[in-house]
Amino acid sequence: MNTESQKLEPWAEEIINHPHHVSTIYPAMSLWERAAQFSSFAALGEL
Repeated sequence: MNTESQKLEPWAEEIINHPHHVSTIYPAMSLWERAAQFSSFAALGEL
């Protein structure tokens, strides 16, 4: 994705290399639950 010819700005590099947060309180959502949560937004795009 990032090659030698493509240098990122320092602020962008910081965001891209930021570690992924994993909650210790809430369990991860299944793909089915995630799809159900965001399906209503998909309907808005078809107006």
